[in-house]
Amino acid sequence: VVEYAKLWLICLVAVNVLTNSARLRFFVIFFLFLYATHPIRGALFNTFVYGYSVENRVVWNGAWANPNDMAALTFLPLALAVGLLKDPHPWIRKGAMASVALLPLIILMTRSRGAFLAIGVFAMLTIFANRKQAKALLAVAVIGLGAVLAAPEGTFERFGDLAGAVRGGDVADAEDDNSARQRLEIWRIAGRIIADHPIFGVGLAVYNQEHRIYAFFSADTEIGGGQRDTHSTFIRMAAEAGYPGLVIFIIPFLIAIGRSRATRKRYEQTFPDRALALQYLEAGLIAYLVCGIFGSYAHTIFLWMTLAILALLTEDLKKVATQANRPPLRRPAMPARRPAGAMRPAGAVR
Repeated sequence: VVEYAKLWLICLVAVNVLTNSARLRFFVIFFLFLYATHPIRGALFNTFVYGYSVENRVVWNGAWANPNDMAALTFLPLALAVGLLKDPHPWIRKGAMASVALLPLIILMTRSRGAFLAIGVFAMLTIFANRKQAKALLAVAVIGLGAVLAAPEGTFERFGDLAGAVRGGDVADAEDDNSARQRLEIWRIAGRIIADHPIFGVGLAVYNQEHRIYAFFSADTEIGGGQRDTHSTFIRMAAEAGYPGLVIFIIPFLIAIGRSRATRKRYEQTFPDRALALQYLEAGLIAYLVCGIFGSYAHTIFLWMTLAILALLTEDLKKVATQANRPPLRRPAMPARRPAGAMRPAGAVR
C-alpha cells in the first residue's frame, strides 16, 4: 500500500505540474540529462573503466543493478530522445542524437533476451512511424547499425540461444540455458498459484512468500524453490490480484495508447513533429510492456511515469491544436466620440 501510494503521489504531482509544452520540454531534457549522467555514465564506467559486470552484462546500482531491469528502464529515455531529434535548438538535437546512438547500445550490452525482443518491436514501430520520411528512416538505420557494430564481443551470444530455441520450436532447446529453465519452472509454479486464486489472487506484494510455500510442496522445483519473483509483470499481477486485477492493470495502458493514436492521427498533418514524438513514446511504452513479459515492473515508477508522460503529451497536442485554431481575441470597436465643443452642422436636429 505504501509503495503504490508513493507511485500515485509522484504521478499526481507530474500530471498537475507538467501542464504545458514548455514544462514538458524542460522535464524531458532534464530527465535525459540526469539519466545520462547517472545510470548510463555509471554503467559505462563499470564496464570499461572498472571492469565490473554481472556475467558480462552491463549494470549500475539500485534499480539498475539487474541487467534485465537496466534494459527495460532505458526504453523510456530512448523514446523521449528520439522525439527530440527535431527539436529547434541545435544543441538539444545533438544531445538527442548522442542518446539515440548510446541508449540502444546499453540495452544490447545488458544481453537481455526480453529486451532484445522489445528493441526489435521498438525498431519496427519507429520505422513504421518514419516510413514517409526517407532521411529520418536512414538516420535511424545508421544509428542502429552503429550500435550493433560498437557492441562488445559476446553481446549477442545469449540472443543466439534464443534464436535457436525459436527455430527448434521446442521448449527443451530453451531449457538448455539454466536461466531459461529456471524461468519456466517459476512460471509453472505461478500457474498453479493463479489456478488456485483466480479471482482475488494472493494479495499485492506477497507473491514471493506464496511462491516459497508452493515450491516447498512441489516435487519438480529443483531450481525454482525459495522466495522467487515471477519474472513477468502480467503473471505477477494475475497471481497477486487475480484475473480481474490483471484486466484493471491493463486497461489504463490501452486507454492511453488508444487516445494517443487517435490524437496524433487527427493532427499529424498540421503538427507532424509533435505527432511523431507521440508515436515514438507509444513505441517506447509498448516496448516496455514487452519487457514486462519477462520482468516484474508493475511496482516501478518508470512504468507509470511512461504512462503519465504519454497522457500528458497527448493532452498537450490537443491543447496546442485548439489554441492554433482559435481566432485571436479582439477588443470591440468603440464608437467615435465627438470632440467637445464641436459645431453641429447647419440644420441638424437636436
